[in-house]
Amino acid sequence: MKSVVTILISCTLLGAGAGAQELRRMSLDDLSTLGLKLQADTAVKAEGGGSLRVTTLWPTTVCLGELAGLQIESGRLVYCARVKSDLTAGEAYLELWVQAASGEEFFARGLDNPVQGRTDWRLLTTSFVPKKIGRIRKATMNLVVNGKGTVWVDDVRLAKESLK
Repeated sequence: MKSVVTILISCTLLGAGAGAQELRRMSLDDLSTLGLKLQADTAVKAEGGGSLRVTTLWPTTVCLGELAGLQIESGRLVYCARVKSDLTAGEAYLELWVQAASGEEFFARGLDNPVQGRTDWRLLTTSFVPKKIGRIRKATMNLVVNGKGTVWVDDVRLAKESLK
């Protein structure tokens, strides 16, 4: 009950403004105001029955999946996906976040291999080597669209390779 009262008081104070000026309110009754559309596309695909079509009006990050319960202490985590683009501005690339057993988070971005403009299907990859961080317990796979347009993603994979 105490937490409910605290929340109500906080919302009341925030709503009262205390000098705050509302810049924009979004009711989200119409999802087109988000500028982001995610949909399954059975016509455009690299393999299987379909792909994920991401259409955005501005930069965005889309989480494609998370794998928890990992016990990886050595080797290399490799995240790859087939990506096709029709971007009117910017680029798109893969991003991999890992969480160590300590709770610390680290990331790798495929900035050296993005898609730009209009491309056919390409294999994008990024990798992470868990040196000196201990055991990896979770991996999160994202698609980053740093621009606007449409990107298709298919055949997403996370693998562990041994270091040579």
